[in-house]
Amino acid sequence: MLVGVGYKSLNRGFVKYLGATASQVTIGKTLDNARKSIGEIGLSVAEAACPHGYANPSAFITTAFVRRFGYTPGVMRKRWR
Repeated sequence: MLVGVGYKSLNRGFVKYLGATASQVTIGKTLDNARKSIGEIGLSVAEAACPHGYANPSAFITTAFVRRFGYTPGVMRKRWR
């Protein structure tokens, strides 16, 4: 308890006001930033995955990116052009 709020209370507040747990919000923001890195900056999937906490680029694509956005980074690149 660094801020005087327990884990369960913190998550209840996140769900109440944001509709998702603290972990879900954090992962979502991380993936949004990775998507911008790939689409706007032009980084490769491996270059975008590592600094955003994914050591394995294929895990980043299959488990995280596709679940969040519904398409692969390659499809996203074509859309952004």
